[in-house]
Amino acid sequence: MKSLFTTIIAIVALVAVAQPPNLKEEIIHVGPGTEDIVLDTLNGQQRLLVSCSQRRKGLTAFGEIVAVNLKDNSKDTLARTGEPAGMSFHPHGIDLVKASDGTTLLFVVNHEDTPTGKRNSILLYEAVGKTLVFKKQVVDKTIVSPNDVAGLPDGAFYATNDSKRSKMGFGWLMEKLFKVRTSTIVYCNTDGKCINANDKKLAYANGILVLNDLVYVAATQRKTLAEYRMQADGTLQYNRNVVKLNGLDNISHVNPGNVIIAAHPKPGKFLKHAGNPDKLSPGTVYLVKIENGKNEELFYNDGSKISGNSVAVAFENSFYIGQVFEDWILKVTILEN
Repeated sequence: MKSLFTTIIAIVALVAVAQPPNLKEEIIHVGPGTEDIVLDTLNGQQRLLVSCSQRRKGLTAFGEIVAVNLKDNSKDTLARTGEPAGMSFHPHGIDLVKASDGTTLLFVVNHEDTPTGKRNSILLYEAVGKTLVFKKQVVDKTIVSPNDVAGLPDGAFYATNDSKRSKMGFGWLMEKLFKVRTSTIVYCNTDGKCINANDKKLAYANGILVLNDLVYVAATQRKTLAEYRMQADGTLQYNRNVVKLNGLDNISHVNPGNVIIAAHPKPGKFLKHAGNPDKLSPGTVYLVKIENGKNEELFYNDGSKISGNSVAVAFENSFYIGQVFEDWILKVTILEN
């Protein structure tokens, strides 16, 4: 740990100190596979929405969005209404957006089981209290292997494909091992028409974040945090690589100019952890200043505190870390020295 800050909201100050800060760590059980988290402070809420999905073979299926109250850590599994009959729910990346009409929209990457096999899609819900009201499902040939999604206020969205293949297998593994640039970013407008938005493919496109007219994409391989500018037709113009950091995953906004990114610094160990929960996968949480790429390591562990961490979000003097497989999130609170 390199820096201390009085609160997470004031984290951008990054006041350097000789002594590391005192940290309080607390486990909050939520549900299997807490892969992505969004902060919901819209319309009077103070909660986290956690995307949970069981990813380990042989264990009881589970797929839900769970709300965690930021004041007392109490939990509610959000009810879902209006979904198409027979649709299964296996969420991955999520995003929460205040819509142009003032409603709250939740975008969800869904890996659905159907009678004919897997179907990947992006789901759109309106979040109303403890209920998610289904609005639409977008299925398209461009949405091949979606990992994360970033919504827009009009209901359009960008999504990352981490592979050119829809199923894991030998070819999928070779893409990862050899860091092949096959990943795309998809743009889908409000009518559900989708296009491949980036002309420069990435190696394992992962987390995605929209800030005004800029789009940031974390590519897990090749140490990339790519910055794009949105064009009128939804395509993306590549600007630059903001910073080189290994194993980047989901991106969360702190406040103007700063993002928090969880990372897998040892991809080989992460793959072993995917197959065996007893194999630990180290994790890092970075604060990145997007103007110049300056970054600070906020949290690092060898996997013994949390293994395979995939996302971090900040609220007041704490940040919350999710993970790909296990059933809890880690709350890390900064204590005054």
